[in-house]
Amino acid sequence: MKKKYFKFTEGRQRSGYERMKIFSLGRPLYVDCYLTRVKAGAAIRRHKDPMRGKWKGKKHYRLNFVKPAKKGGIFSSEATIFLWNGPVFICFFRPDICWHEVSQVEEGARYALSFGWAR
Repeated sequence: MKKKYFKFTEGRQRSGYERMKIFSLGRPLYVDCYLTRVKAGAAIRRHKDPMRGKWKGKKHYRLNFVKPAKKGGIFSSEATIFLWNGPVFICFFRPDICWHEVSQVEEGARYALSFGWAR
């Protein structure tokens, strides 16, 4: 199966958001990077990201750098390790154990550069 890099594709939840794989590495690092785009009218429903495949049995961490939408597109999570709400929203959390979501974008688009790793 051919991997798709640097091209927006529909998100797993099929709720209107898109993601672009920048890179993904296996052993020994278990690291990935995605750019997600949530356009007006789209959202990311409440979910957890279970560990599968090469990630199974590991703890999943994710660090997001977010350019907010003009209106809507608010991230919420049960728990975060670090959260900074400045000109660029920064969030560090465990998506495998914490429910998280992004509300519907009402105006503009929300972009997130997301770095994930497992250990």
